[in-house]
Amino acid sequence: MGPRGSIAGALIAALAILVFVAGCGSSSDDSSSNAGSSTASGESSTSGDSGGGSTAEFLSKKGKNKIVKFGEEADEEEREEASEVLVENLKARAAADFATQCESLTKGAIEKVEESAINLGRASEKGCENALKVAAEPLFETEEVRAFNMEGPVSVLRVKGNKGYALYHGTENKNYYIEMEKVGDEWKVARLKTEELPK
Repeated sequence: MGPRGSIAGALIAALAILVFVAGCGSSSDDSSSNAGSSTASGESSTSGDSGGGSTAEFLSKKGKNKIVKFGEEADEEEREEASEVLVENLKARAAADFATQCESLTKGAIEKVEESAINLGRASEKGCENALKVAAEPLFETEEVRAFNMEGPVSVLRVKGNKGYALYHGTENKNYYIEMEKVGDEWKVARLKTEELPK
């Protein structure tokens, strides 16, 4: 393998590390919960900019509902605010518009990606945009990981304190979640990668 192949391999490995870090501290394999009171059922309204759904739409038949039953279900205003930020984040990520993606990330998420870029030896100093670029290159190899996979807005936002999980219906009949955090009066995206919810 030549130098170019070695660099590509190292970057792919780094992306895998970032994906792993993104999943740390949360798991959908635990059926324990602090469930909210919402147990309504019915079809999700995922079309348009403000359609919400219910927690029941995301419950796993296998009882793996730790994320889905986290905290309590946020009100419509909070959910719409979080949805707007997440949509912006995921569209920017897919388009490799890393400057815009950085604006929607929490400080913690930025620090993790910066540290990874420095450890790779591809960034001599901290900088969110550069760090995201390093993690995503070569772009053609990370295109699938970065793809915009929302079929509609965030259907449910589960919240406890300043921490939250945005749940949404995605492509290929899959459901996803991503961790978010309330910073001041604004929701921010706390991870780089969305995770699929178990059926």
